[in-house]
Parts: sequence; C-alpha cells; structure tokens
Amino acid sequence: MDLSPRVRAVCDLDVAEVREFAGRHEYDGKTQDLSPAGVRAGLARAQEAQASSGPLPDPHDEAHLSAAEEHQRVTFAQLELHRAITKGLLHKNTVSRKLSRLATRINAL
Repeated sequence: MDLSPRVRAVCDLDVAEVREFAGRHEYDGKTQDLSPAGVRAGLARAQEAQASSGPLPDPHDEAHLSAAEEHQRVTFAQLELHRAITKGLLHKNTVSRKLSRLATRINAL
C-alpha cells in the first residue's frame, strides 16, 4: 500500500512510531534525523506536501492528518526552544515562559 505524499511526510517526521505501531517496514534500520537541519527539512517537506496535494476526500481523515501535522510542528518547535537553552541563546526561564504560552494557546483550540 502506497502512502499519499502528506501521510509520507508525517511518517518521515516520526520514524520510530511509524515503524513500531504502524508496521511500515520500509523504515526498518533507518534513524530519524533530529538535527536542526533535518528537522527543518522534514517540516518543509510536510508543508510542501500539504500545499501540493490539497485536502483529503474524507473529512474525518483530513481532520486526523491535519492534527498530526500540527502536532509535529508543535513538537519540533518545543525541541528547537530546548536546544536554544543548551546553546545559550535563550535563558531557561524565557523558554519555560514561551512553552507555557504555547501550551495555553494549543489548549484553547
């Protein structure tokens, strides 16, 4: 079974989950590139796939896929903020405040 480009882009952003829970064996032996450049490239591929393919025919599937895409964006945004602490770009209290505000905005949806 071949995946649509949007689903493939979401799967590429979470290799371990897809390999373990979805049984997609083409991901066996692959490691996920969580470097800043790899994350940006993966998110760019997901954005490009979303723009080029349009909505799915089933509204239920579209809602789930959109939620998965947003979940990936938030997860990797949090990762980038935590990396900024270790690089000394942001103070840990600043990152904590930003993450708290992000969580509040997400919960309001």
